[in-house]
Amino acid sequence: MLPQKAMRLPGLGIDVKYWKGCKETMENKESINHPEHYGGDNTYEPIKIIEHYNLGFHLGNVIKYCLRAGKKDTTKTLEDLEKCRWYLDREINNLKNGTK
Repeated sequence: MLPQKAMRLPGLGIDVKYWKGCKETMENKESINHPEHYGGDNTYEPIKIIEHYNLGFHLGNVIKYCLRAGKKDTTKTLEDLEKCRWYLDREINNLKNGTK
């Protein structure tokens, strides 16, 4: 039984305190589960690609930053692409140096 001022979030299996005047909206849920700048809930959502191919941290970030470039913040497109390149360079250097 949940405490009187608590609610269960569907699908998450956790209890959270319910604060008066606050409620979870579909928009808030979707901004966490399937953010628009990552393609929303579609077949090619970055997290799905990363997990399907078991890409790991560096290559996962390459996919993430490449696919979101210009979508999360259009003023940071170049920054996202530079982050993508940074993670790719790091993966390449790790492979060359035998640290991976």
